[in-house]
Amino acid sequence: MNIQYLKSLQNYPVINGFKSKGIPESKIEQTEQQLGIKFPKAYKEFLYLAGELNNGLFGNAVEDDLEWAVEDFQEVMKEELIDVGVNLGKPFWAFTAFNMQSFDFFFLNEGENPPIYLFDPYNRGKEDKNLPKGVIKSYNSFSEYVDACIDGHKKGRI
Repeated sequence: MNIQYLKSLQNYPVINGFKSKGIPESKIEQTEQQLGIKFPKAYKEFLYLAGELNNGLFGNAVEDDLEWAVEDFQEVMKEELIDVGVNLGKPFWAFTAFNMQSFDFFFLNEGENPPIYLFDPYNRGKEDKNLPKGVIKSYNSFSEYVDACIDGHKKGRI
């Protein structure tokens, strides 16, 4: 895979003393076909570089088990939204959870390097009136998010 957005991750393959392990392109494509969706290129690059084992790059990421991420995690996050009466209004992909209530996600129709949003049902004060209740835009792009996580690891914050 030609890496366009996540060169920083490509150049930082060892996280927490362990080498990250990616998912083959064929499995990523198979997952997209299975779900009837298309992941943004930046996210596919993440899966390719560190999707099977990312050594805690995102903290509580679910990609270390793509089957769980596909079969269970997305449904759990959708149920959480229903439980608190939030409709995001368009298809999304959740990729981290903080307490199985709050999670990071991107919308599947916002380009190849989409903004990252945080859903937190207890979010107070930072809400954007253009976004559903409890949702804030936390990063301008997936690559910016990954870069911030890598920087956090380098500085020992994550």
